[in-house]
Amino acid sequence: MPPLILSTYELGHQPHLAALVAGVLRDGHVDYEVLDLSVDPDLKAFDRYILENDLRQPRIFIDTAVFTVGMLTSAMLFRDILVHLEKHLGEVKTLIIYGLYAHEVAVEASKISYGNLIVRATPTMKEIAEDLGVQNVTTTKKYSPAREKLPPLTRYKTVITKGVEKVTGYSETSTGCRHRCLHCPLPIYFNGRVAVNPIEEILSDIETQVLQGATHITLGDPDFFNAPIHAMKVAKAIKTRFSDLSFDCTIKIEHLLKHRAYLSELGETGCSYITSAVESLSDEILINLAKGHKSSDVDIALEMVDNAGIDFHPSFVPFTPWTTLEDFEEILIFAYRNSMERTLEPVQLAIKLLVPSNSLLLKSPEFLKFKTSYDIETFSYLWTYRDHRVDKLQKAIEAEVAKGQLYGDPFEDTFFAIWSITEEYLGRSITVPERNQRRAQSVKSSEAWFCCAEPTSSQRLIGQ
Repeated sequence: MPPLILSTYELGHQPHLAALVAGVLRDGHVDYEVLDLSVDPDLKAFDRYILENDLRQPRIFIDTAVFTVGMLTSAMLFRDILVHLEKHLGEVKTLIIYGLYAHEVAVEASKISYGNLIVRATPTMKEIAEDLGVQNVTTTKKYSPAREKLPPLTRYKTVITKGVEKVTGYSETSTGCRHRCLHCPLPIYFNGRVAVNPIEEILSDIETQVLQGATHITLGDPDFFNAPIHAMKVAKAIKTRFSDLSFDCTIKIEHLLKHRAYLSELGETGCSYITSAVESLSDEILINLAKGHKSSDVDIALEMVDNAGIDFHPSFVPFTPWTTLEDFEEILIFAYRNSMERTLEPVQLAIKLLVPSNSLLLKSPEFLKFKTSYDIETFSYLWTYRDHRVDKLQKAIEAEVAKGQLYGDPFEDTFFAIWSITEEYLGRSITVPERNQRRAQSVKSSEAWFCCAEPTSSQRLIGQ
């Protein structure tokens, strides 16, 4: 029985960690299977592993299963898999769990029977080969994802610009992160370390996806400017090799300011939008999360990115222990002022701070004032709001976002519904700001979800 690689969710793109595991097996000439439940959410896919000769009760047996858990959303969805396997007396001879939230999933793995358990948050290619018993790896490549057995790119997210919908691939130019934001899992494991992937191997991975129909690539490094010189070499190499290919990347506000000299060239090489973790427009919250930027820096960064002809996509964690109603109002005003209601993923307005068991926030006196009990359902510590009215606002907005996603409502419809809800809680109208003139062409992603959000009912796996 070949090893089974399992993924539940990776931001709407092909599962990258699963592809890296598959690459080790492919290069070692070992057969394998891949199941991505984000596009095939029916757990009946496990039926083929039911032992036919077990007449007492259907029993699922898997020789080797690799769970890839890159984010907290995916960890919560893996609970559905474990419940399904438990129902069918699931047994896994060798259970391997990889990813930043691997330890959270491992805690619940006792629901099923397994022989050997291997848990790694940030596995190297060498460790993956050792864990899977791949003895005859012939490649010397450092970065070699295998995508042959993944679902086609057309089943994943697209980006839309100038009315054109683009099939979107995914690659990474580096691993790790230089920053130590308190709410992020990366500092826990990387502690400021960054390693770059070889440019030719990155281009080879992108070429594979271009041949499969990709016309846009997400460069999904935690921060594209963690290694800015390397990043710009990659950007220029992409432009040279694939002249019509556009791409997007993620860059911290702090790095946008520090490396502003690169932005014009980045736009010229085909970067169509940059995602940046704004998180909040409250300086108090930004300090408590150790974000490294001030609220006033966001407007500066946005203007610089826009002047480079690149669309600016902020991400938010709007609901924290310190959030006020006025803090949330400021996020709405910022989005409207910069004409983002059509491109801002609605879930960005509903995300509540999640604090897993090893979070750096657990060492923060400012957070500990509000910390309560550990919640196994979210793999996170619960906390209370300083202003309890915000708790009700978050729940109302979360419900509106879930409804919009369920019915496929346009982003802007959900945005203005949230605007109205917020006015109800404020007890007054929100002053409509003047619009800023934007130079960059707006780009919209079809994926409405983000990494630190709890899954909605429509995302849950069925058949468990």
